[in-house]
Amino acid sequence: MEESYTIRAAERLTGLPQELIRTWERRYGVVTPERTATNRRRYSLRDIEKLRLIRAAIEAGNSIGAVAHLDVEGLRRMVSGSAFSRSVSTDHEAALPNAIVLQCLEKTRSLDALSLDRALTAAASDLGPARFVVEVAAPFLERLGEEWRDAGLHPAQEHLATEMVRAQLVRLLSANQAEADAPVAVVATLRGQVHDLGALLASVVAAVAGWGVRFLGSSLPAEEIAWAARASAARAVLISMVYPPDDPRVHVELAELRRILGEGFPIAAGGRAASAYAPILETHGITLVADLRELHALLDGIR
Repeated sequence: MEESYTIRAAERLTGLPQELIRTWERRYGVVTPERTATNRRRYSLRDIEKLRLIRAAIEAGNSIGAVAHLDVEGLRRMVSGSAFSRSVSTDHEAALPNAIVLQCLEKTRSLDALSLDRALTAAASDLGPARFVVEVAAPFLERLGEEWRDAGLHPAQEHLATEMVRAQLVRLLSANQAEADAPVAVVATLRGQVHDLGALLASVVAAVAGWGVRFLGSSLPAEEIAWAARASAARAVLISMVYPPDDPRVHVELAELRRILGEGFPIAAGGRAASAYAPILETHGITLVADLRELHALLDGIR
């Protein structure tokens, strides 16, 4: 008799949440598991392989709609070589965040705000705030942006998901505020930089690292950011730069921020657009942070 697996075992073996597997079965027919006398799903080895191949194909940048109809052989050809080898060799703990991102994308497509919020909340609880921000929230936001730019998502879907992530990050920031005597970091975006989710991600990372965070939001003049830093006796200022990557005001704003705070005061900048301003950042002695993990290390060094 062919070996078969419960849906719990399928989740463990594929790194895909049970709810996502059920959704793919119902909506796309990716697998059709056998049913026991009590109507419980039983997955064959081939089902498990197909689910793992589909996950690898999606992590390589394909949509579920583009790969759901492929059989195992077709999926093998699509994800052949090192990409699939890396994917299937990943252990469950490392694969879980990727699976959560896929699950959240499915909830986004169906505009299921309640289920999306529950999935994000569960992920934050299961992984902890640090892993959630770095391995789920940031990649999910990046994936939303990519799918929106490629017309894979309607603006309404992207906006709904973005606001769900924002709400989760605000809750995490509130729940992880440090003690009153902790070093303070002021976090904001410069005048003209209206996207503040990167600043909110950085705020949660700083809070988890033991800093008292003053999250100021988006599009603030340099003098206001500097005033907040002085008023709160901050030991660092963190600037998020997401869009645009060619704003001529950035040079002026950063020069003013450095002038007020003085040489040597720690200022760091990160975000999707930050590298485009690298020469300007260097001119004003501002640290360019590549990602959220690097930010955490920088804050530990300052502290």
